[in-house]
Amino acid sequence: KQYELNKNQVIIQSFDQNFIKQLYLKHYGYRLGVLLSKKRYWYKMPSFKKIAEYADYVNPHYSLVTEAFMKKAHDYGLKVMPYTVNEKRQAIKLIRIGVDGLISDKPHRLFC
Repeated sequence: KQYELNKNQVIIQSFDQNFIKQLYLKHYGYRLGVLLSKKRYWYKMPSFKKIAEYADYVNPHYSLVTEAFMKKAHDYGLKVMPYTVNEKRQAIKLIRIGVDGLISDKPHRLFC
């Protein structure tokens, strides 16, 4: 509030799903995302249904994204923005699968 940030330009995200739930319950009005680690979700899908109750985005490590992952996330109205995509080859593959955005430390590498 202090900096009068445009709520349409901010996505608050965290690996801590309880923190994101608490923000949702406080009705701040910002878009919320849950980060998903490769270690925790390598062998299982997240509960998209539960996440969709309080978040707008599910943001997995890029290696977790498959067509099946995308379908399930989209079935629950979640947008998908994988992290940390720093290689053009990775970005192209993910865009073809249908991600809604990318999180990168080096965006200049992706589109130059």
